[in-house]
Amino acid sequence: MNKVLLVGNLTRDPEINYSKDKGVPYTKCTLAVDNKITKITHFIPFVIFDKSAEALCEYAKKGSKIGITGYIKTNSFSRNDSTIYSTDIIAETFEFINYSKKSVTTKESEKLEIVSNDAIPF
Repeated sequence: MNKVLLVGNLTRDPEINYSKDKGVPYTKCTLAVDNKITKITHFIPFVIFDKSAEALCEYAKKGSKIGITGYIKTNSFSRNDSTIYSTDIIAETFEFINYSKKSVTTKESEKLEIVSNDAIPF
């Protein structure tokens, strides 16, 4: 099984990019993840694609606490007669942690519809 689950804070505002070949939206971000035992913060880069990337860029900002789930992907390529290896975390989903109504900006609140129990017809 290849599964990653991380919770941390974004180190910068996410920015949307598009792949050159198919125009797929994506963003590359870094999570600051605290290790409670060693008291060391790890800075872990990840990539997220499609609608999830667009939503992350629209609603998250530097310092937002999020959880991501995804998988590890390894790559290799040749450069100057040597093989270069990379390991990437591909996020499939994300969710806000401790997301409150107070953190919603005016722009975001215009898109949200608050539904109370009184509005439910049963």
